[in-house]
Amino acid sequence: MSRKFKKMMATGMILVMSVTAGCGNKTKTKDAKEQGFCADISVFDCLDGPSFCDKGIVKVEGGLMIFYEYETGKSYPLCSDAYCEHLPYDEKTNPDPVCEATLKDLERACIHGDYVYAIQSTGIQEITVQARNLKESGYRVVAKLPYCQAFSTEGYNAIMEDNAYLILAEIDNPQEVGDSVLYTSNDLYTYLVELDLKTGEYKTLFHIGGEDKYKILHTVYGEEGIYCCSYYEDFTYGMDDEGNTDFMNLTLNEYREVFHFVPYEGGEVKELCQELAEMLISSGGRLPKIMISGIDERGAYLTNKENTKIECYRYD
Repeated sequence: MSRKFKKMMATGMILVMSVTAGCGNKTKTKDAKEQGFCADISVFDCLDGPSFCDKGIVKVEGGLMIFYEYETGKSYPLCSDAYCEHLPYDEKTNPDPVCEATLKDLERACIHGDYVYAIQSTGIQEITVQARNLKESGYRVVAKLPYCQAFSTEGYNAIMEDNAYLILAEIDNPQEVGDSVLYTSNDLYTYLVELDLKTGEYKTLFHIGGEDKYKILHTVYGEEGIYCCSYYEDFTYGMDDEGNTDFMNLTLNEYREVFHFVPYEGGEVKELCQELAEMLISSGGRLPKIMISGIDERGAYLTNKENTKIECYRYD
């Protein structure tokens, strides 16, 4: 039986921020007809699961990939069999599903071109990306990646042309309790990974190493690269009466955000507006007075603690 793994969330652990996809495209090399059913850029939402393309929305509901079509307002499972009962995967009642709209350990799905791409959590730190042509049956494994889903992020995964850009995570210091593995969002640190959907090869585009566990939040896909915002949290955990770590009793020691530009084609990652870091450090366990409400290719959008004013801080 596969081991269960859970994520424990702590109050106050994540600063909720409004996010704009900012889907600026890379230079187009194909026209919409050649790009298939969904053209240009397709976006995976990292937090809630829905994905967006120019024709509609894909969302995993009840274990099934459901497509909501903009033009008709209709929704239907992503399955080509008209006689299928569309039964989702179930470990006991349906361990070997035949419906194309479901997969075991399905997390999220996205349509790009004429293909549906599905992401499964196939291990504590392993995801599997599969692909299926919308006009055909049967999936092929694109790649297995040694990461887990970055549920604590509020950025976006995206597909452009033949590449997927995925925000993925590693778990540091997981706690084994029986047949479960427990961890908090502070045990996750994230990578921006580029995956070639044709060859299955992948590489890390962006990651901040060292002891500081930065997490990627916002991502904006521009013409030449990706603008992203990362944040760093430092928590002190309390102890329970038995001397074990109390995950729900913590103190926020520091909070800072850093902005980067990550080019698609390799090259140096640039840190943007470095002076903002000092403005965004909290003291005494308090959140900073200035918070980030969004980013795009022009700059960072700042709001005060009372959310009464928003200003744009230009990168230049």
